[in-house]
Amino acid sequence: MSAPAIRLGPFDIVRAVGRGAMGEVSLAVHRAQDVEVAIKILHGTTAKDPWAVEAFRNEVRAVAALSHPGIVSVIDHGVVESDSGLVSLGHFLSDTPYLVMEYVKGRPMNRFVGRLSWNQIRAVLLQLLDALAHSHARGVVHRDLKPGNVLLCLPSGRLPSVKRLQPNQPLEVKLTDFGLAQAIDRRSVADAVVAGTPAYMAPEQLQGRWRDQGPWTDLYSVGCLAWAMATGAPPFGKDQRFEEALEHHLSSPPPVFQPTVPVPPGFETWLRRLLAKT
Repeated sequence: MSAPAIRLGPFDIVRAVGRGAMGEVSLAVHRAQDVEVAIKILHGTTAKDPWAVEAFRNEVRAVAALSHPGIVSVIDHGVVESDSGLVSLGHFLSDTPYLVMEYVKGRPMNRFVGRLSWNQIRAVLLQLLDALAHSHARGVVHRDLKPGNVLLCLPSGRLPSVKRLQPNQPLEVKLTDFGLAQAIDRRSVADAVVAGTPAYMAPEQLQGRWRDQGPWTDLYSVGCLAWAMATGAPPFGKDQRFEEALEHHLSSPPPVFQPTVPVPPGFETWLRRLLAKT
């Protein structure tokens, strides 16, 4: 006899498709409409952490205000009901918030760092900047731009192949994970601590200067992302502690730019402008 399906509102959980430090993403299906969705939910002890819960709710608020083809859209949200918690054998705790999003067949950019052609790098950056322009115009700063939060998709809907991706293959961008997003002129629990991925964080983030963070904070991270796409690694190294990253991002100029693919002459100049210390 098969175990009963885990239900969250009108959705049935099919299987887990990803897991991060704070939450788990599952593939689910709307029972009445037979539509696939992705459901993000806090797991384990994280669901009892006030900061994590506030950051999660912050993501719901941030993404609900956005509607852009380059941003993973929100469909619904809710909390785990007691019977769902019982059926999941405690895997999902009762009253834990969950977020229902469109299901995107894509792979995180970190699988493709150093593997893209210039035309693909250019197309990805233009789409990413367009998505950020939409977000910034609505007062939302992402604050956690990194390869793992940028999904690359094929127009056909198939998963892109890391090993067999052709240099002229068109790619589409989906920006995700707004858990650290900051509404401009608004402070939350998530703003009160230093959080993010050091190799891609702006100096004002590493110093915890939340009042100095804005759209320019995301653009600094775009510079780190673009540098990584062209060279295979972010400008100051990818495996850094906060202390090391702070020293590099505050005082060290970007190293010698050594792209793995031919890029236009002005590209390095643009990158160094994005990474300029303020």
